[in-house]
Amino acid sequence: MSDSPDPFTANPVLHAQFEAQVSYLSTLSRQGYDLLARVSELNMQLAREALDDAIATGQQLAGCSDPLQLGAVALRGMQPAGEHLRNYQQQMMTALAEAQSGLGQAPPFVVIAPPAGSARRRD
Repeated sequence: MSDSPDPFTANPVLHAQFEAQVSYLSTLSRQGYDLLARVSELNMQLAREALDDAIATGQQLAGCSDPLQLGAVALRGMQPAGEHLRNYQQQMMTALAEAQSGLGQAPPFVVIAPPAGSARRRD
């Protein structure tokens, strides 16, 4: 066993620095997780909408009796897909902007200098 005291209890500056680092990393990881959850939700929403649009367009194409109208039916089916993609992009940019502003609100990572006179001299 060692007779030296625990470095965190013996040095309050070191303890405060460690607590600041833990708090900062905790905030960053929580915000990163929230952003990842939001991006995953947006991706799933876009995939569902794209699948629904493809099914609806496929049904319209299958019900089309005139082969010359296939192109027009297919183009009409692309309009909702474009709107869904534009909506996805807007929501993605909003989520990224919110994450960036959230990082600005994170507690700053500050290096705490030891009090004057407590530093050891190296000869």
